[in-house]
Amino acid sequence: MGELIARVESLQRRTTDIRVMLLTVGNLTMDVVERTVLRGGRAVALAPREFTLLEYMMRGPDQVITRAMILEDAWDFKGSVATNIVDVHVGTLRRKVDTEGEMSLIRNVRGVGFALRPDRS
Repeated sequence: MGELIARVESLQRRTTDIRVMLLTVGNLTMDVVERTVLRGGRAVALAPREFTLLEYMMRGPDQVITRAMILEDAWDFKGSVATNIVDVHVGTLRRKVDTEGEMSLIRNVRGVGFALRPDRS
């Protein structure tokens, strides 16, 4: 048993966290460690669930994300839900991230879900 513990501890020392801690999509930047978000130099204040949602979307830019994926992967919710809670949070997040005059980064994909697409202007 002692040898098994030593081997596991050795493996743990070898692994490194490969997750990126600074995410950028277009002019939107997120520091995962400091839990800050900037859009074009402007600070964006987010609630914890909104931060988690945006981080999930920023880790797969241009990828279509369904409501079920958000519930299961980002919020760790298991089971089926017939609610618009994801739509409400995405709407709130969109209002905070996209100000007037800026191209919307969070896009609806009709009949499927959402996608975070960098502005191409």
